[in-house]
Amino acid sequence: MVIADHTECDLAIAVKLYWLADADYWYESDEEVDEYNKSHYEFSRLITERLLSGYYKTGKLSHSEGFDRVQIYKFKKQGYPEILFTPVIASET
Repeated sequence: MVIADHTECDLAIAVKLYWLADADYWYESDEEVDEYNKSHYEFSRLITERLLSGYYKTGKLSHSEGFDRVQIYKFKKQGYPEILFTPVIASET
């Protein structure tokens, strides 16, 4: 949470945090949130909402999860927003 809230956290870091947290689990999950998974759920929702709203800007870092064509096809078919699986290319400034 500290990293996601830091002023220097850019889009590349946020996307990495999304996948490190397995936030995609909660993206379409109907699982009930209980005391055992509440903090994971809350972080996953926060990072997802911020990514989708444009909260994080492209910075000095690039990042790619290295998804293959089949994985990308599945994400698109499931309706995942491209921001969640598209490589982030660092800005030049």
